Amino acid sequence: MSARKHKNIAKTDQDRIDRLVTSEADDAAAWEPAVRIERSEPASLSEPMLLREVEEKEGEGGYGDLIRSMRASGMPHPQIWHLFAYKP
Repeated sequence: MSARKHKNIAKTDQDRIDRLVTSEADDAAAWEPAVRIERSEPASLSEPMLLREVEEKEGEGGYGDLIRSMRASGMPHPQIWHLFAYKP
């Protein structure tokens, strides 16, 4: 099957899906109830830094405050913030 023919088939399938979703979008019976998901404990989505001392030191000032707030909420934060907050 040529690449062009394969692309046309994929486009046709996508068009069918779009028509189906559009036709059911306003029909409340077509949708299932929303599912609420809660974490039992905060999860870290980032890898530990190679500079453990920098990551573990409580920073002061704005970046230290941001890091503490993000950790408390269980959200990941940019690791570069640790470098900005680090003062030996």
